[in-house]
Amino acid sequence: MKKFLGAILLLSSCMPHSPSSQAGGEGGANTPVPFRYAKLLKVERNDSMIIADIRNPWSADTTAVLHHYEIPRPFCKVLVYTSVHCGLLKELGALSSIRGVGDVEYIHIPEIVKGLKDGTVQNCGGSAEPNIESIINLSPDAIMLSPFENAGSYGKLGKLGIPVVECADYMENIPLGRAEWMRFYGMLMGREKEADSLFAQVEKEYLRLKSLEKKDPLPTVVTEMKIGNIWYIAAGDSYVGNMIKDAGGRYIFGDVAGAGSLPYSPETVFDRGQQADIWLFKYSMQTDITLDGLAKEWPNNKRMKAWKTGNAFGCNLMKTGFYEETPFHPEVLLRDFIAIMHPNIINRDSLRYYKRLNK
Repeated sequence: MKKFLGAILLLSSCMPHSPSSQAGGEGGANTPVPFRYAKLLKVERNDSMIIADIRNPWSADTTAVLHHYEIPRPFCKVLVYTSVHCGLLKELGALSSIRGVGDVEYIHIPEIVKGLKDGTVQNCGGSAEPNIESIINLSPDAIMLSPFENAGSYGKLGKLGIPVVECADYMENIPLGRAEWMRFYGMLMGREKEADSLFAQVEKEYLRLKSLEKKDPLPTVVTEMKIGNIWYIAAGDSYVGNMIKDAGGRYIFGDVAGAGSLPYSPETVFDRGQQADIWLFKYSMQTDITLDGLAKEWPNNKRMKAWKTGNAFGCNLMKTGFYEETPFHPEVLLRDFIAIMHPNIINRDSLRYYKRLNK
């Protein structure tokens, strides 16, 4: 278990937290902060500190802790390695706290791009090869990055003595569970009220869309596409699987146990998904792919029912903010899914991320 205790006590002062309850004694008694959807977070607070545990999502032991935090004050200056978290901090009004970024080729937020040019934001290298000298010179209060299985102590990065916030939100399998992490990040940045307010809006709209009455029979759905010799499918209890269910679709791999992504042979997916009513997939190309182009990728693609009926929908990652926007705004993606699966409820002309493929 990785831990920092009071490491930020010597850091520059920020505005203090406003705890939801005051308790007597030194620090007071800890009061749990309830999370309705996020399963990987356990947060408590008292009048002087936030105490948080991030559960290890890769461990079969549900009590295993990935990281423990004891945080006496909000962060003023952070290094962020993901565009999605940069976007969230901007939305929470904490953009000025981002003083360093990594993997800059994936970050397109105008204010950060400008900051990189004028030197107010530091380029701290890639997540695989961080620029240690730049990070030391920046001396951030914390480093925000997405963890991965068996990450260990992050090599040289983990030896700098700088608190690492492991942003494991992407491992939540419920869309609102991932989005709810914004409340945790709001606490870290002293933007708790803003985060709570934003999440309340996201939750309200997501639940409204989910509750819309969908007509039977529900359309069957297959996702993604053949890449090389592999076709990755999302397990039944995955983020994608749950999103399809909430949108009123029947995911053809909904019976596959697990919450992650699994490699299947293309032939296996084709055999099972050939008769699916809807085909949703993501890709990265300079120009939008067409039905004919999809057929050229793999001859079996044109044998898919969704290809024949024109119900193949692609999301071009080079032309949308899919990964930057949807993690903390699942209600927008859910709207796309409902429009695709139930155009009688929401017009497909309103699609934000996906496009119906043309010939």
